[in-house]
Amino acid sequence: MDLQVHLDQVLADLPACESVWLMGMDGLAVARAVRDPRTSDEMESFAAEYTSVIQALHRAFQRMAADTYLFEHIHTTGRCYLLARFVTPSYYVLMRLRSDGLLGQARYRLQRLCQRLAAELEAF
Repeated sequence: MDLQVHLDQVLADLPACESVWLMGMDGLAVARAVRDPRTSDEMESFAAEYTSVIQALHRAFQRMAADTYLFEHIHTTGRCYLLARFVTPSYYVLMRLRSDGLLGQARYRLQRLCQRLAAELEAF
């Protein structure tokens, strides 16, 4: 299982992508690809804290519509986009994209990445 290769490829394919994290719902990073290593610790801490946001959204969606669950979530700030997409119910990918990045292209790459990661995790 080589999850790292998939994350590194997304970072290489999207110049505006600053980092990509495969996160467990326990808040621990399983794999990561970071463009600037100086921001790695700060982003890892943020990614761990972001898990509680994802958990709260997941619970809210389950209460709202029992037959559906959260696939993707996007936060937009003045400096970046944060995209989160579930790979499995236990894992999600968090991507940080600069605000000058192409959001549609990033969403497409994120969807493809999650499909590949799901296949890798299933084989494990």
